[in-house]
Amino acid sequence: MLSTRLRPARSRISLYGCTVAAKGDHLNRLASVLSQVLRFTIVLALLAAIGAPSFSAARRSGRVARVQTGLDVLAAQKFAPLRGKHVGLITNHTGVDSQGRSTAELLSHAPSVQLVALFSPEHGLAGRSDEKVASTKDPATGLPIYSLYGETRRPTDEMLQGIDALVFDVQDAGVRFYTYTATMAYCMEEAAKRKIAFYVLDRPNLLGGEIIEGPVLDADKTSFVAYYPLPVRYALTIGELAQFFNVENHIGVDLHVITMRNWHRNYFFESTGIKWIPPSPNLRTIKGSILYPG
Repeated sequence: MLSTRLRPARSRISLYGCTVAAKGDHLNRLASVLSQVLRFTIVLALLAAIGAPSFSAARRSGRVARVQTGLDVLAAQKFAPLRGKHVGLITNHTGVDSQGRSTAELLSHAPSVQLVALFSPEHGLAGRSDEKVASTKDPATGLPIYSLYGETRRPTDEMLQGIDALVFDVQDAGVRFYTYTATMAYCMEEAAKRKIAFYVLDRPNLLGGEIIEGPVLDADKTSFVAYYPLPVRYALTIGELAQFFNVENHIGVDLHVITMRNWHRNYFFESTGIKWIPPSPNLRTIKGSILYPG
């Protein structure tokens, strides 16, 4: 069991609870697991040291403000990073800005941006389905909605036709077994194969960015519900996780993260000032998201 708390202000690491009994051939596996734990913890410590400040530091400086998501920041930039791009958008009902406007709506009206297609993760674009989701058309924009939780879990050549940038804007739950992160990683892999740029609009980790907990997945047990050997609770935002996957899993996509403003690592979601939208049908409340890793 891994349990780590990151303290951004001091950049200290505390590891405990890693008591393991092992004999014979199990020692090699144990060494591998502990190596992964240490490596992951070091990455998190570096992010804490150079990334978002703590809330207490912000409060002392008088800079406490509502969090702006990557979508809010992109809109404030007048969508400049995407100008001239033909965009495929991976999103669902959680992809909205501070005024409740969907990412699809904003990109469809963004100057010099051509929105070509929508891609939906598990539970579909509306986030209500518990079954496999079929591809369809978006009634608001008339664009195709390609399901990545139906006949395929990766975008195909046909789906990516005419696209030179993929944008990911989905609220994650902050736990290893949530499938949205695998969808993001699969799309990153397919984008890398085709030299398509990949943009992640960052959003808060519902569980904050300080505490890492739970067993690390065995490397041979990865799947759609566990894309990479991570602890259950990994303390990364979706943009940080994309950067981690890109380097550690050697994806090599042309990755751009539109970072948040005013987010601090010790923020749970209720501290962000962002309106709560259940990320999936069975995760309906903030309290539920806190209990979910257990």
